[in-house]
Amino acid sequence: MKSIEEVKRMLSFISPDDRDDWMRVGMALKNEGYDFDLWDTWSQGSDKYSYEGAQGTANQWNSFNKDGLHMGTIVMKAKENGYIPDRSSANTFFVQADRYGLAPLDQTKEQLEALFKRGESFFLDVPTWDSKKGKWRPDGKSGMVMTLEDLPVLEELLKQDNVQQGGLWITENPCIGKEAAQAWKQTHPKNIIRCKENITAFRHCLVEADDMPLEEQESIVRDLRLPIATLTESGGKSVHAVVKVEAEDQKQYTERVNKIHEACKAAGLHIDTQNKDQSRLTRLAGVQRGVGFQRLIATNIGCSTFEEWEQWRNEDLPKPLVSLSIADLAAQEVKPVDWLIKGILPVYGLCMLTAPPKSYKSFMVLDMCLSIASGQPFMGFETCRNEVLYIDTENPSEGLIERIQLIDQQFRERKEQYKGFYAVPWSPDSQVARIGSGLRYQLEDQIRQHPKLKLIVIDMFSGVKPVKNEAGKGVYMAELMPLEELRDFAFENNITVLVVHHNKKKSEVDALESVSGSSGTTGAVSELMVIQRPDRTTTDATLHVTGKRVPEETLCCSFDKKKMRWECMGTEAEVIQEKKKEDFMKEPITQAVRELVMEEKEIIMTSKELKEACGLEGTADKIGKFIGTHIDDFARHCGIVITDKRVGNARKRKFLYWIEPNDEASQVS
Repeated sequence: MKSIEEVKRMLSFISPDDRDDWMRVGMALKNEGYDFDLWDTWSQGSDKYSYEGAQGTANQWNSFNKDGLHMGTIVMKAKENGYIPDRSSANTFFVQADRYGLAPLDQTKEQLEALFKRGESFFLDVPTWDSKKGKWRPDGKSGMVMTLEDLPVLEELLKQDNVQQGGLWITENPCIGKEAAQAWKQTHPKNIIRCKENITAFRHCLVEADDMPLEEQESIVRDLRLPIATLTESGGKSVHAVVKVEAEDQKQYTERVNKIHEACKAAGLHIDTQNKDQSRLTRLAGVQRGVGFQRLIATNIGCSTFEEWEQWRNEDLPKPLVSLSIADLAAQEVKPVDWLIKGILPVYGLCMLTAPPKSYKSFMVLDMCLSIASGQPFMGFETCRNEVLYIDTENPSEGLIERIQLIDQQFRERKEQYKGFYAVPWSPDSQVARIGSGLRYQLEDQIRQHPKLKLIVIDMFSGVKPVKNEAGKGVYMAELMPLEELRDFAFENNITVLVVHHNKKKSEVDALESVSGSSGTTGAVSELMVIQRPDRTTTDATLHVTGKRVPEETLCCSFDKKKMRWECMGTEAEVIQEKKKEDFMKEPITQAVRELVMEEKEIIMTSKELKEACGLEGTADKIGKFIGTHIDDFARHCGIVITDKRVGNARKRKFLYWIEPNDEASQVS
C-alpha cells in the first residue's frame, strides 16, 4: 500500500475540479483502504467544494462500492499531469493493506493453498546464474516436486544464497507426484520434470507483462475482473496473476486461455505467448529476490470462476451483427406505414417538433394529442384514433386545463370523446426525471398503466435533457446520445415519442439549420417538424416536415387566435400556385379577355384590336406579351384556348372558349 505521503504527492498533480476525475479518485482511494479524510482534504482544493460541502462529499463517499477502480487510476492520471513515481519505493507499490501484515512464509503458505489442494504436487524451481544473459533464471534440473506438507523444506531453501538472489518459482498447475516423477526421470534422463506431459490438471494460466509500470499492470487485471487465484509482485518489473481456467482437457484449456489473452490484449496488456503453456512457472510469494521481494498482493479476486467471467464479459460486449443476403431481403415484405397523422406522423420512432419561443407550439402538439385521442382531423389531415400521453414539463394542471379549454370550450361535455388522452402536468411532488436518471423507468411505468399508448409527447425537451454532459464527450455526442436513448425506447415499445424543442434565436433559411443545438440534436430523430415564422408579429408560419418515412414537404399554416388552433392552407407549392392564380385573375387584361371571349365564344384579333375592343390601357405590345406569357393560365383558369393565326400579312390570335376550366389549384381553397 502506498504511503499517505506518496498518495498526497500524486493527488497534488490531479485537479478536483473535474467531477469525473473527482469521482474516480474517490472510488480508487476507498477501494485501496484509505480514509475519507484523505479524499475530503484533496476535494477542498476545488472552488466547487463550497457547493458540495463536507456532508455532500461524505454522502458520495458512502455510496462508493468496493469494485472496479484502484490505485492505478490515480497513478495514471497523475502521470498525465507530470507525476514521476518515487522509484526508491518501487517495491512497496499499492496492494491490499492486510497482505503486508503477513510474514514471508505465511505469504508463501497462503499462495500455495490458493493454488493447490491438500495432497497435490507442484514443481518448485530454483535459480541458476546465466552468465551469457547476466541474470538469474530457473534451473529446471535442480528443481523438485513438492506438496503443501513440504513447507519446512522450503524454509531451508530460503537460506540459500542463490535463492535469496534469484528467488523461487512454482508451476501454476499441479503436477505428477514424487514417485511418478522419479520413474519418469529414469525413462527421460535428458528431460526436466517440469513439462506439459507431467501436468495433471488444466486449472490455471499465467498473466504477466513487464512493459508497463507495476501499478498499471495490476489496475488492468483488476479492471478486467479476471478470476484470479493469486496476484503476486515478482520482485522485479511484473505482476503475476494466476488466473482460474478449470478446463477439462487440453483443447478447452487452449480455448479458454486464448480468450483471456484476447481480453488482456484488448485492454493494453501485452502478454508473452509462452504463458499459454500449462506448465508455466510463476513467482513464489514470500521470497527475497536480490533487493526486491516476491510479495503476495491478493488471493481470489475478480470473478469467482471462468464461466462467471465469460458471462460478465459477454454481457459487456456488443451483440454479434446479423448480415442478410439479397435473397433474405427480397423475401421480406415491406409493411405499409401505420400513421397517427396521415402523411405527417407515423407510428413508432422518435419525432421532434421545433419552433421559435412563443410560437404556439404547445397548442399545436396539444391539439395534435386531442385529435389523435378522439380520431378527429388535425389541421385537415386524417388521424388514426389511438391513446396518447402528453407530458408537460413546465405547466401545472391548471395551465394545462386552461389550454385544453381554449382549444375546445366544451371538452368537459366531450370527455368520452377524449377518453384516450392522458396527461402528466408539472408537479413539485412528482417531477419528470431526466434522460439517464430515471425517465425511462417513468415512461415504462406509464406504458404498464396504459398498454394501448401509441404516442408520448414530451413538452419540452429541456425538461428531460441531462443537466450535465458526460466528461470526454464532444458537443455532437453529448446532444445525440440522450435522444438515442429516447429513440431506442420508442422502437423497443413500438410507439412514437415526440419531443418539443426550440429553434435557434437567429433565424435560418434552412429548416434543419434552424433547430437549436448541433446536428447531433437531429441525428437520432426519425421525423422532424420545424415551425418557422417570418417575424413574431404575424401568426402565419411554415411547417417543414421531413423524415425517414415521411415525404419532405413544407406546409403553409396560420394560428387562429379565436379558435386557438393551427390551420393548414396547403403545401407551400399549392399556396404559391393559388397566389399566382389570384394575381392572374385580378389582372384587367385577364378579366377583359375572359368577359369578351365568354360572350363571343370565339374571336380572332391582333393585340391592337383586342386593346381597342376591350378598352384596355397600356400598349398593344404589353398586352400581347402578357397573353403570350399566360396562355396556359387562360386555358387552366378560364377555359380559353389561345392559338396563333395568320390572316394575310397580319399576325392574329384565335381565342376559343370551348371547355370548362379544370382548375386543380382552385380545389385547394
